[in-house]
Order: sequence, then C-alpha cells, then structure tokens
Amino acid sequence: MLGKSLRYHRLKSNLFKRQLAAMTHSTVRWITCYEQDTRIPSMETIEALAAALHVQISDFLAVWDETLVFTHGPFRRGDRLTRRQQDYIRDTIEEHMSRFHQILSILGGALLPEAPACHALPLSPSGDAEEDAKALRHSLFLPVEGPVGNLIARLEDMGILVCLLPLGYSAFSEMRGLVNGRHYIALRDNLPPEHMRSSLARALSQLRFAWPDSLTDSAIEERADAISSAFLFPREDVERVLGMGMGMGMGMGMGMGQHTISPQDMERICQEYGISLALLELRAAQCGIAPDHVPKALDRTRSEERGWNRNEPAQIPREEPLLFSQLVCRAVREHEISIQKGAEPLQQSHQTVESHCFGG
Repeated sequence: MLGKSLRYHRLKSNLFKRQLAAMTHSTVRWITCYEQDTRIPSMETIEALAAALHVQISDFLAVWDETLVFTHGPFRRGDRLTRRQQDYIRDTIEEHMSRFHQILSILGGALLPEAPACHALPLSPSGDAEEDAKALRHSLFLPVEGPVGNLIARLEDMGILVCLLPLGYSAFSEMRGLVNGRHYIALRDNLPPEHMRSSLARALSQLRFAWPDSLTDSAIEERADAISSAFLFPREDVERVLGMGMGMGMGMGMGMGQHTISPQDMERICQEYGISLALLELRAAQCGIAPDHVPKALDRTRSEERGWNRNEPAQIPREEPLLFSQLVCRAVREHEISIQKGAEPLQQSHQTVESHCFGG
C-alpha cells in the first residue's frame, strides 16, 4: 500500500500536502490521489517523494494489514496535539499493529489469550475510586494491597497489547483503543518509567470500566486519574507505610519517626511501588496523611538536595513490551521465517535478533 506508507512518512516528516507537493514539483491534488491509492505515481515521482521524505523507495512498500479494524480512543483533553500529529500517532499505531499481526499470522493466528471485555467493569455506585481500584486489581488477578509488579508483562499475559511509540511529542502520553476487538494501549516510549506506569494504569481504567453516558469526558478523565493512583498505591498501603508505620517503626522497616519521613525513605517507597514522588505526595494528601510535612519534604528534595526542576529522575527500571519479540523468536526457532525476516518487523538488526533468539 504505497498510499498508506506515503501518508505515514509525510506525517512523520511533519509536512503538509502542499509542502510535499512543492518539494516534488507536484500538486496537492496528485499527492491526495497517491495517498488514497487512486493514482499510481511514476517511478520518477516515487524517487522524488522518497528523496523529499528522506526514506528509501523500499519504505513505501511496507505491508499494511487491511484486515485489521481499529477503534481508536480519544486523545486526552490537555494533549494539545495538532491534527497532523494526531493522524500520525494513529498511523504509527496501525503500522506497528500491522507488523505485529504479520508475525501472528505466520504462526497461525490463535496464539493470544482471550482478551478481557472492554468497558465491562461496573463503577462503584458511591464514586469511590479506592473501591474501583480494588475491582481493577481483581480483574487483573492482583491482590488488593501491595505493589503492582511489571504492569506491561501482566497486561500482555492477559492478551492486552501494549506498544511504545517513538514519538517526540511531549504533549502525548498514552492512547487506548481496539484492534480487531482486542484492547491496545500505546505509550510514548520516552516517558519516565514511573509516569509510564501511571499512564498505563489510567488508560487501563478507561478501557476496562463501563463509563455512563452521563459523565463528561473531563469527568471520566478525572475519575480515571483517581482510580489509577489508588490502583498503584492503595489507601491501605498509604496508611501503613506513611501513617501507622511512622509511629511504630513498621511499614517497610525504615525506622521512620513519629512525625517525619526522610527524602531517602520516600525514594524507597517510590521504588517499591513504582510511582513518582509527585504521586506519593498526591496519595498522602488524598488519604489525609501528613498534610504539611510530606509536600515540604518533596519540595526540599527536588530543589535543594537534587536540583530537580520540573522532571523527577527515574528511580525504577523501564518496563518493556516483550510479546512481539517473543513471537518473532518463536517463528525463527520454528523455521517459519529467517532471522533477517524476523528483523524486519521488529525493525532491529540481524545481529540483535539472532542474539535475542539464540543467545550469545
């Protein structure tokens, strides 16, 4: 599908049709025809298009799976993305899923567990985010208290697809939707690990719960934010590690004093739960724990001890989706495809795929 690939690379280059037309001595009408596959460009034109977009001609020959049916969710209200950026994000997701399903098809298709139903969890009638967070944990077969481990691995094990998008849009964090009726969650790949987990939990909340039509988009986002925060750091844990544990030297064995919690203690808690210091501060305030000293301690840590400004440094390892590469390795080991053919959908080198599949 030359047209789909042409549009994808034009959006990736952040060009309007009129700009690409001027660069290739064409017209907006012809660029539109090429992208819609209603006209086939000459080889000379294809070469000009490739040169203008700084790609190889072979990049226009990428396979897009036309059998895939996408239902993309909305962007977040505060993302402030242009129409072109939104189109490119959706196209990037569809390009990734086409490569993923290409491998799935080679292996026979029916390899993924049945995905949980979309919008199937009922919200608590009282609007209690803590109860909703427990229901979300139950749906993932997680205990209602304690840290959530590798969240991406948990979702992939349940048949929910997760992809990391190599995007430079700082305004974009996550998007969710359906591909052939199966959940997907797409995240910006350079999000800090703690923020990635929060974005993942928020997108999961919006996918799994049955949101009433009476709620506005802003109300849904606000409640999903509250659910995801309680999901990652439940009230019982907040009270234990920041409340009772402070007076009793319990919690996580940190020896915290009656009315103080050190920056080092807070960092340990954040590492244990895979959350940011900002989320710890938020949950402390929401649960009525130390309303004064916790925020002050965080500000002091950021500005005086660490020199942090707007961004906190990562305290935990980044989680990575592994399902795609695992399926490719299975296809290589079962001699369904060569190592080189496995490298193409993963967009990795021959050596990287060979090492991943066979060690070394």
